[in-house]
Amino acid sequence: RDMRAGSPMEDSAAARAEGRSMCAIARRSARVLAEQMRGSRFRAEFTEQDFGREDKNGLRAGDVALEGRIDRADRWTDGDAVRIVDFKLGGKKIDLAAMYHGLQLQLPVYLGAAMRRWNTRSAGMYYFPLSEGIVNTQSTDADTVEAERNHDLRMQGVLPRDEELMQAQTPEPAHVFQARFSKDGRLYANELCADE
Repeated sequence: RDMRAGSPMEDSAAARAEGRSMCAIARRSARVLAEQMRGSRFRAEFTEQDFGREDKNGLRAGDVALEGRIDRADRWTDGDAVRIVDFKLGGKKIDLAAMYHGLQLQLPVYLGAAMRRWNTRSAGMYYFPLSEGIVNTQSTDADTVEAERNHDLRMQGVLPRDEELMQAQTPEPAHVFQARFSKDGRLYANELCADE
């Protein structure tokens, strides 16, 4: 059922354009996510999973039970790690200062809930940008434009320093993550990464 039924936006040109835009974003995102998972030893464990109120092992901040809904949690199929992927319109970036001061806690809380649920270690926490893939380029070559789109749709976040975990996530980390890697696939020292 159309959520706009009976509203002033029900059959407007703007509503139709927004619908086309959302469909384009969904198609592009699904295609890029499938490509990013190719060769990965991680698999989506769940999507849109609630945690908190009913969870007896849930996270707490003092007397307050933390609750939320995790967009996607992926588990290492032959290891003991989990990663969190949160889908964002508008390309939200991780801000370590905001995290430190308690102003950007969504991903750390989600990761903590998933790690606690499976008693496992972190393989990172990431934002995936939801976008139609419109790029600013002078190129008219279809392959070049597609490569630029995919480059802009890489996940951004805090990666694991552990090289085995990185290789388990993808055989081509520079194509999946917004980070700088050496030719042999190692993260540069100044990239956002964590030991646990």
